Amino acid sequence: MKSKKVKEIKKEKIEDVVNEEKQTTIEKEKFPMIKHFFKLLFLFFLLYLLIGSLLSESIFENIEQSKYGMDFISEMVSAGIVLIILLCFGNSYIFKEKRMDFKTSLKLVWPFLLFSVLLLLNSIISLTVSGFDFSRFVNLVLFCFSIGVTEEFMCRGWLQNEFIERFAKDKKQVIFSIILSSLIFGGMHIFNVIMPSQNLFETIMQVIQATAAGFLLGSIYYKTKNIWLVVALHAFYDFSIMLGELMYLRDCTTGTYTSVTTGLEILDSIVIVSILILTAILVLRSHEGPAVLKENKSSSFNNRSLTISIIALIVITNYVIALMPGMDKVTYCYEYQTKEVEDNFEVSFRNAKDYNYVLYNQSGDKKLTIRYDDVVSSTVIISGKENFILNKINENEYFSDIYVYETDKYYNIIAQDESDAGRILYTQIDKDTIVEDDVEYLRSIKSSFKEFILPNVKKMGYMIEKGGVSKKPYFETELGDEFIIDKNQLYQLKVKE
Repeated sequence: MKSKKVKEIKKEKIEDVVNEEKQTTIEKEKFPMIKHFFKLLFLFFLLYLLIGSLLSESIFENIEQSKYGMDFISEMVSAGIVLIILLCFGNSYIFKEKRMDFKTSLKLVWPFLLFSVLLLLNSIISLTVSGFDFSRFVNLVLFCFSIGVTEEFMCRGWLQNEFIERFAKDKKQVIFSIILSSLIFGGMHIFNVIMPSQNLFETIMQVIQATAAGFLLGSIYYKTKNIWLVVALHAFYDFSIMLGELMYLRDCTTGTYTSVTTGLEILDSIVIVSILILTAILVLRSHEGPAVLKENKSSSFNNRSLTISIIALIVITNYVIALMPGMDKVTYCYEYQTKEVEDNFEVSFRNAKDYNYVLYNQSGDKKLTIRYDDVVSSTVIISGKENFILNKINENEYFSDIYVYETDKYYNIIAQDESDAGRILYTQIDKDTIVEDDVEYLRSIKSSFKEFILPNVKKMGYMIEKGGVSKKPYFETELGDEFIIDKNQLYQLKVKE
């Protein structure tokens, strides 16, 4: 009985000691816990509020004000729409399904990689001449990746899978399904004809090449079932081509067409299409993944011959056609002379409501009327009963945005193309020469307009340097670059440091 009491007393003492230790530990931990809380709060403030907000602001500013930035935003919106379509049609499995891992898949597509790498090297060589801008480079990487995501999710992840799952019962129908999705993929590029820097012929060549590229990417996707592989390949191919134009303020366009340049461009397209289609056949013949095409080893069209042909064609397009006389005139890239000015000039912009101008001669008894005409959707210049529509190049290209400013002797007229925001017409009209009802006079005005090609113009007006009196046509582009016309020459402004 006594020993039992002793045990209970000891047990109580042990519990008391344990409780005291717990209490002491809690009391000791209170202060370090508060200290730790303030440490975390400081880190949160430093990393999230300061660095995070500054970084996000810097990224957004870079995207908004550098080349390819807004293109990336637009493409990501398209990617979001395509993703919703994929989910609605139950194609979300494409993100998990893989027949081949990334590394194994790359061995399958080495000819396409080789071709892309050589294109990339050519672009890098161009950059050694034109220079480099990191902000534009980042935007280009993001833009190319977003193109790959949008177009591969839609054409391979959705359309190709839909065709194969619903209609492909044998190997021929599988190939036909890949061809159908690649035709849609190529056809999507026909809408590029509305781009200011691209004409119909160039767009047709692009559609044909894109269809062949779609057939190759579709074949790769069917073999590997790795959607991220075709996204990466597509993005890398576009990046390899577009990197060479990184430093140009306006996208390159097709040069002056002659029988030589047209022939060279067609020849180059034939070679590129051949590379893409032959590589697709090689992929479909591969033993990796499901069998689609069989190789006849005794045939002259066996895999070895195919491989040699692809390598030969890659060499031809990169080192033979590219060096042919006249090939340098197939593509024209815009380069601008620069003019340094002090950072003290003043700019006056066009009033958005200014669409009607009346220009009088020095004595005030003769006039010209320049206004926007809703009926023809263009600028009209009227002299008495005579008039003409301002359409410098052809009857379907109108200049709807106009601005007129006055100097002592001249009226300065600036007109902007409604379909190409970088295409500007400019002329000066001597006040002493203004007459009415004279057709020849109107023709002389029309022929006096000079065309200037800029990056997309956001604002136009005139510039006066401090202490000067001369008003020079001034333009601010969507990316914030500044241009002036001085003595009928276009210059990009550079502010002296």
